[in-house]
Amino acid sequence: MTELRAKNSSLCTEIDILKCKLASLKKSSNTEPLSVVTQVLQEALEWKRCLFNLILYSVIEASSVDVSQRIAHDRQTNSRILQSLGDVIPNNSV
Repeated sequence: MTELRAKNSSLCTEIDILKCKLASLKKSSNTEPLSVVTQVLQEALEWKRCLFNLILYSVIEASSVDVSQRIAHDRQTNSRILQSLGDVIPNNSV
């Protein structure tokens, strides 16, 4: 009987804790739904932006200070590597 009372007390304590957590979640969900939606949209946009990223190791980077020259160098290097693998980068890719 003592074990049942102890278990009952423990369960009551856990229920109280869960009630507090639920109340806290309800309060925060009413005040910040826009931030959750914004975060989900940002993650979706970032995922889409990175969808076709390519990671190449042991490739020498361009030393130019000019951004457009570095981009051109990267595209040429990537194309050369992909061609050696039997693939190509489409002309309309960014």
